[in-house]
Amino acid sequence: MATYGLEFAGDDPVFLGHYPNFPILPASLIVDLCFRVSQDAFPVEHPSYQSHSVKKSVFLERITPEDRIILQLEKTEAENRPCSLGIRVLSKEQLCAQVRMI
Repeated sequence: MATYGLEFAGDDPVFLGHYPNFPILPASLIVDLCFRVSQDAFPVEHPSYQSHSVKKSVFLERITPEDRIILQLEKTEAENRPCSLGIRVLSKEQLCAQVRMI
């Protein structure tokens, strides 16, 4: 298990383009963050893989400026199957998103 904490400044430009006058963290950036932390926490070890791939993603709550987000990564391995990586994104102690990678 690995855990990462991130904070964005209230005026971070990442919040400007999603919805005018309604700043939220775009889902595409959440997925990008998941890729980045997954590579840091669990680098791809098999030479034929370039990176992890998203199997499923769910976005439940919005992340707004000045929210502190926590990414919790858990790797599961099973014989005869590729390893799986589950990422939970929390803000204000609420589950905001889940991303499953293989």
